[in-house]
Amino acid sequence: MTTAGCGASPARPAPHVDTPAAAAAPGGTGPALTDTDVNAWLDGVLPAALDRTGIAGATVAVVDDGKILTTRGYGHADTGDGDTGAVPVDPDRHLFRMGSVSKLVTATAVLQLVQSGKLDLDADVETYLDFDLPRGYERAVTLRHLLTHTAGFEERIAGLIGTDATDLDLREALTTDPPEQIYEPGTTPAYSNYGNALAGYVVQRVSGTRFEEYVQRNIPRGRGRALAAMDGALAPAAARPVDPACPGHRRHRGRSA
Repeated sequence: MTTAGCGASPARPAPHVDTPAAAAAPGGTGPALTDTDVNAWLDGVLPAALDRTGIAGATVAVVDDGKILTTRGYGHADTGDGDTGAVPVDPDRHLFRMGSVSKLVTATAVLQLVQSGKLDLDADVETYLDFDLPRGYERAVTLRHLLTHTAGFEERIAGLIGTDATDLDLREALTTDPPEQIYEPGTTPAYSNYGNALAGYVVQRVSGTRFEEYVQRNIPRGRGRALAAMDGALAPAAARPVDPACPGHRRHRGRSA
């Protein structure tokens, strides 16, 4: 997984890397993946990609067979200013917000409650809400629509990224100047952070606990451990995250979107 700072320009193909392929594994089942090979490939691709796209910094973790094969940091966690120098990214110290990767977590939380019989993917989502949705069509919006980006909501850039650490109320964020519904539900795929935030709020309403708390308690990240820091809090041993001028999605978008 690669996580990066902000400031990307339109994507262009990655540069060609002349690193030779890894030797075949014993038994001829495929190449033997080693940290030396992976690091050589990453070092040939990531620095040039960051420079080409204007991204300040990134971390990469490569996992093979359930074990971390390598972690690498590229670019800067803090680009510095006139008084302070630039700080290189250290994968063991610097954190990057997970952004839209959290959409997978939101979907998992919803489906857990579907499996337990507390939610219905095809029921009118307003039966689970305590406010009225912005509606442009009579057809009901369902959780299936929300998770497949077919609820019909317009997507907005304004307000998507925040730079402060203020704890946001998910309900307030969803009800304050919501987007318009511009497509009939179920007809048009249209990427929607608002829709996924709604799904996260449904989890919060039905479970009776804050969304981030539900995730921490109920969604394992491997070997029985809970997935942590959906609320943006740092683990005690972690250093500060990347420059706050370059955060991930705004809290209600990032944790539920």
